[in-house]
Amino acid sequence: MTKPAIVIETVAKQFGTNEVLHDLSLEVPEGQTFAFLGRNGACKTTAIRMLMRLLKPDAGSIRSGTRCRCDDVSATWPRTRRCSVGCGSRS
Repeated sequence: MTKPAIVIETVAKQFGTNEVLHDLSLEVPEGQTFAFLGRNGACKTTAIRMLMRLLKPDAGSIRSGTRCRCDDVSATWPRTRRCSVGCGSRS
């Protein structure tokens, strides 16, 4: 069994009084390709921003099995930005 590269468990997000994500759960196995598909306004971008740690989920957890590989990313990005993309976990 392949270990998961990404695990999203019961994630919720709201902006003001508008709940945009409710109970999102997803597991992507290591080595697999994955895509978010959906209509406009389905919160695909919000989910990706939370995965990239640009937004904090209001509930639930997002974990990534990848390690930060700052040297592999373009040297033109600031180090803090390079290390924040896809690194670590959020509980």
